[in-house]
Amino acid sequence: MDAKKQAKKMAKNYDNYTAIKAQFKAQNRKELREMIADIRGHWEAYKNSWRYREMLTQRQKAKPETEQRKILIEKITKEKDKNLLDFFQQCDTIAKAEAPKYIRISVDWVNSSVWGKNPHAEIWTEDGYFTGRASGCGYDKLSTAVAEALNKSNSILKLLYNKYEQALRKDKKANKCEVLGYGSGYSKPYFDGGVGYSSFQNIFNNLGATVNTWQSGRSYDCMEIRF
Repeated sequence: MDAKKQAKKMAKNYDNYTAIKAQFKAQNRKELREMIADIRGHWEAYKNSWRYREMLTQRQKAKPETEQRKILIEKITKEKDKNLLDFFQQCDTIAKAEAPKYIRISVDWVNSSVWGKNPHAEIWTEDGYFTGRASGCGYDKLSTAVAEALNKSNSILKLLYNKYEQALRKDKKANKCEVLGYGSGYSKPYFDGGVGYSSFQNIFNNLGATVNTWQSGRSYDCMEIRF
């Protein structure tokens, strides 16, 4: 399939990402079961976890351990249920978005007295203008700033969701990294930060895009992606 036909296929509208939702729900329930089993089977160790420290009040920590476990399990269950509902709502919002025909990325490198040059990313597409920033050291700041901006666009995320939905409907065990490329998210499709910008170029190529040459200067980087 040539790039234009593949890009058109990726722009298909889905009313409901049923396969992606089912996969996320299965992972969500698995994580919940594992947390509950950990609380019940390794309570003394779990009392050193951040969840125990932050989710229980001092008054609740003074209760008998059986009550503490019950309260913590209820709170974690409520948290996981909310995460599941939020994700379903996000899927519905992305499903209503229009897939983009272009993405323009521009990055300005701004000097910092503490961290040297930091990337300020700007992205333009049909559904709006988005920004992302990164600072510090010891990781890939460029891909982190660009990922933050890309993930703010439902139009761009729709491309990832569409391709992965198609793959899951054919094979429930479809591997996200094999379908979309390295750096395409863990529990749901998105752009990972810190993975190197070449990973994003590979993802866009897998989506059937035409990726124009990355242009760089002393204080800027820019790229245009067309579908």
